[in-house]
Amino acid sequence: MRYGLVNMSISMDMRKVLGSDKGSFGNCMVYNKVHLGSFQKENLSQAASSIGEVVAKMDTEGIMDLIE
Repeated sequence: MRYGLVNMSISMDMRKVLGSDKGSFGNCMVYNKVHLGSFQKENLSQAASSIGEVVAKMDTEGIMDLIE
């Protein structure tokens, strides 16, 4: 096993963003991937910033675009 940054999949429960309460049947999971190749080696702050950007873009409109 090597140490350092690796590709990572992000999964988030987006029911609240879509206005569904947690008691609703089913779920709304959004998956996204942050690729290691786009970062300088061992740059954790750059990876964290990219993850933050992905999460910030996941609003109702972005989720509906994925569904359509």
